Amino acid sequence: MPFLERLVFPYVTYTEGYKSLFERKIKSGVIYTMNVTAEQMEERGFRSTLDGVESFLKRAFGYCESLFSYDTYQFDNYEKYVVTVFDEHHKAMVRENQFPKDCLMAYDMGKRFTMQ
Repeated sequence: MPFLERLVFPYVTYTEGYKSLFERKIKSGVIYTMNVTAEQMEERGFRSTLDGVESFLKRAFGYCESLFSYDTYQFDNYEKYVVTVFDEHHKAMVRENQFPKDCLMAYDMGKRFTMQ
């Protein structure tokens, strides 16, 4: 959160409605790489916390959207770490099959943001 505070702090006022001093609206986006599945994210209540980040950016800049990449592959070598709750082979399959699609969605998000 310190990065977001420093990014947004200069523009959000301490007035009724916490209005923004940012003079124009820009599109912003947050890309999350999640170690958990979409279902686990919802079960654990991460969505409500992360919605706050999006709301913070919307307040300052006028627009924000989020992109989630779930069940990510964390380590280049799982044998170097104490990891017993994840299946490395499953994570590798997600990385091979889903992660390229997630990267394309991130690219498309950026491309959309640059179009008027």
